[in-house]
This record gives sequence, C-alpha cells and structure tokens, in this order.
Amino acid sequence: MVNDYTEMLKHTRMRLRFVRTFLMGIMTLTICCTANAQSVAAGQKMIYYERYKTAIRIFDDLVKVNPRDAEAAYWLGQCYLMQPKPAVSTAKQVWSAALQSNAGNGLLTAAMGHIDLLENRNSEGQAKFESALGSSNGKDAELLMAIARANIDARAGDYTYAIDILNRALAIKNAKKVNIYILLGNAYRKLIDGGNADKSYRSALEIEPQNGLAWIRLGKIYQTQKNYEIMLEYYNKSVQGDPAFAPGYLELYNHYSFRDVNLAKEFLDKYIANSDQDCNTDLFAADYLFRAGKYSEAITRSGELANGKCATEIGTRLKMLNAYCYDRLGDSVAAKREIDAFMQAEDPAKILGSDYEIAAKVTAKFPGSEVKAIEYCNKAFETDTAGRLGYLMQLIDLYKKTGNGELVAATWDRLFTVKPRPSNVDLYNRAMAHLTVKHYTLSDTLWQQYKEKYPDQVYGYTYRIKCNEAQDTSMALGLAVPHLENMIAFAQRDTVKYKNQLISALYKLVVYHLNIRKDKPKAAEYLTQYLLYDPSNEEARKTLQKLKGG
Repeated sequence: MVNDYTEMLKHTRMRLRFVRTFLMGIMTLTICCTANAQSVAAGQKMIYYERYKTAIRIFDDLVKVNPRDAEAAYWLGQCYLMQPKPAVSTAKQVWSAALQSNAGNGLLTAAMGHIDLLENRNSEGQAKFESALGSSNGKDAELLMAIARANIDARAGDYTYAIDILNRALAIKNAKKVNIYILLGNAYRKLIDGGNADKSYRSALEIEPQNGLAWIRLGKIYQTQKNYEIMLEYYNKSVQGDPAFAPGYLELYNHYSFRDVNLAKEFLDKYIANSDQDCNTDLFAADYLFRAGKYSEAITRSGELANGKCATEIGTRLKMLNAYCYDRLGDSVAAKREIDAFMQAEDPAKILGSDYEIAAKVTAKFPGSEVKAIEYCNKAFETDTAGRLGYLMQLIDLYKKTGNGELVAATWDRLFTVKPRPSNVDLYNRAMAHLTVKHYTLSDTLWQQYKEKYPDQVYGYTYRIKCNEAQDTSMALGLAVPHLENMIAFAQRDTVKYKNQLISALYKLVVYHLNIRKDKPKAAEYLTQYLLYDPSNEEARKTLQKLKGG
C-alpha cells in the first residue's frame, strides 16, 4: 500500500509537473507571440519615423530569437534598403539566411525578387514574384504590398504592374488600406501621374487623417509644381498630428534652409531630437552650416567627421557637402576635386540625382568637359524622376554649348514625353529647335499645333511660312501660299502691330502670282492691298500701273 501510494504520488507529481510545464509553455508561447507582434509593430513604427537604427535593432533581436520569423526578417532587410545609403548586399544576406529557415516562404521569396530588380535581373525578379503569389493564391495583402514595394523602389521596376498588384490588395478584407494607398501614390508619382498620386494619398488620409507620411507625400506633389504655399501646409500637417514625426521636420528644414536659416535651425533641432542619434544626424548638423552660408565652417566640420568615428558611414557623402561649399565659395577646382573623389568612391546605386546635378553644373564650367557634364546630367535624369524636367533643361543648355542642335531638338522631344502640360514657350522652343536643324516637316507640324493652341499669337503663322518657304525656295510648288494668306487674315486684326508681317505676306503673294502663276489680275489685286499699308513705295505703284496697262 505504501509503495502503491508512493508510486501514485510520484505519478501525480509528474502529471502536475507536466501540466505546469504545459501551461507555462502555453503562457510563454502566448507572451512570446504577443511580444513578437508588438515588436514587429514597434519596428514598423520606427521605420515610419525613419529611425532605421532603432528598427534594425528591434528586428535583428527578433530574428536572433526566432530565425523562422519571416516577417521580422523581411522588415530587417527593408530597413537596410530604406536607409539614406541603401545597403543592398546586407539586405540580400539577411533574406538569403532567412530563406534557409523558411524555405518557400512567399514574403521572403518576394524580398529576393526585390534584390533581383535592384541588381537588374528583371526576369528573375518577376519569376520570384509569380512564385510568391502562387504560394498564397494572391490572397495575402502584405505579400502583394511587398511585391509592389519592390517594383516601386527599383529603377528596373514595373510601376504599372505595382499599381495592378496594389489594386488587388485593396480588395482583400482587413488589408492595411492606408499603407496600400500610400504605395499607390508612390507608384503613380513614379509614372509622373500627379492626379492619381494626389487621389491615392488623400484616400489614405481619409482613413488616417494624422498619417504624417501621407501628408509628406502629398506635399511632394505640390513641391514639384513649385506650389510652396500648399506644400508647406501639408508638411506642417505631417507634424501637427504627431510631433514626434521627424521626417516632417526634415522636409520643413530643407525648405527653409535657403530662405530663413533661423527657422530652419528650429526644425533641424526638432528633427535631431526625434531621430536616432548617429552619423546621419551629425551630417545634417554640418549641412546646416552650409545652408546658413557658413561654408568654411561646414568644410571644417566635415573634415572632423570624416576623420572621426563617421569616416566609414558618411565619409564619402561628406565629399558632396564639401563640393557644394567650394562651389559657393567660387572654388570650382576644389569642388570638382571633391566630386571626382565622390564619384570614384561611391557605390553607383547610392548616388542621388542631386549628386549628378551638382556634378554636371560644376563639370560644365571646365572647357572640354561638356561631354562628362552631359553624362552626369543624363544619369540625374535616369535616377531622379521627380526632377527630370530640370535635368532636361540643363541638358538643353549643355547641348547648346557644344553646338549640337540635333540633340537640342531631341531633348525638347524628351521633355514633351515627361511634362504633363507643356507651355506655349515649351512648344515654341521645341518647334524652333527643329526648324534650326532644318527638320522642316516636323517643325511645320509643331508650328501648326502652336497656331491651333494659340491662335491669337503670331508665331504659328510666321513660322509655318518659313518652314514651307524652306521646302519650296523657288515658290514653284506654292507651299507657302496658304500660310501667307492666313498671315494676311491674322495681321488685319491689328494692322499697326503686324504691319511688317502684313506687307511682307502681300509682297510675296504679288511675286508668286506674277512670276509663277502668270496671273496679272491676281498680282494686281494683292499689290493694291499692299499699297494701302505702304503707300510711299513708288516702285510698287509703278508696277501696279504696268499691270493695269497704264
């Protein structure tokens, strides 16, 4: 009995230990899952605030604890791509390692497709996206957003495909529609479709009115349009709803840094206070000295950072700050030296459109370096879609300097493919560029467009005459005749303002009907009109008398 009791007690204790262990396991799993969910959310929040250093620490800890945490691994890799200097190789290592523990995971497969696009392996990337979609039957909104994010982020991405993917994500129940709408807006911006980008960001704000990122993206549209009043309204709203939203302060700093350095300093201080303290915040502090016009001090501070703990992280980037400072100091030789060193040292994938822009500007100052300046400008065009119009205008100026009229005309054609609403000045310059290089047929078509769009301006009438005269110098074909007649009708609206155009057109029609058509009555008719506006022309009067038989 005693032995039976002892054995029963032992088994009872074992069962109790098992129950306690089981319950503790459930509690631990529950706490772990809850902590994981909170940590992933906390990491995503840090990404939202652009506090990538903190976000990396959060996700890295999660992956170390649980290598099978695909979501944490995905966002860890994204952190490395979203930094001011994207670390593509590091993101690739993170995702490759995560896939070893999560073979076939759709999110990580899409992540590797992202790497393929960044490394210009488009077909491989697309294959991975399709494979990832197959693993979820297209029902996973986070996966769809990952695929869209990859295509929006990479220069080789398919923005239209991204929009299609995101529209599919919107149809999924419980999808994070705020994030989807922001990504949609980003995709439309890459397509230079400001209208749909604006609509997408506003859709996000209807759901979450205090979303700072949506306000900033909306402001960017108006910044591109140089509508700074509305831009500032939206940038301010990005921090009014959340005073800890550092990216909003950074945009305000960038705007005011060349307009009001004292106000800019206030925004910079708020940006630094709400950001991870690292070499990048030190870089902005040095940048402020440049914006404040303290160029020599900025160069000194840059040297201190480059020779200290920040040498590896931002040392190369500091060379561009130096270049800006030397350019402002009028030392083009030193500016070019810093630019050349930067271009040789920096990873091409990390060079910004603004880097190429200043490189083109400085390099163009050195005779014989125009070809290199043009190369930089073309790279700026390829890198920064938002600034494409400015880069094209810079290219036009460079081609003019080299005397390459053909490329001036071709660049005006490029401008019309990216500018949503070209102005009358744009159309004038494009048509004139083609006329200058004797593209008479195309130029004539463009001047006809000008005449139709701006019928109250004389230029369309004037240059249609010139294009057709150039193609029919003897007037034998009469190509310019209908355009001369159109000029007469136009000029008669204001015979004082357009007197020279009127008498020139009438004179040419006299010559045409007299010498080509041999039609003396018609020539006399036009010559009679001519004398109404140039009555002192005795030679014309004598010719008219002869035509009438006098």
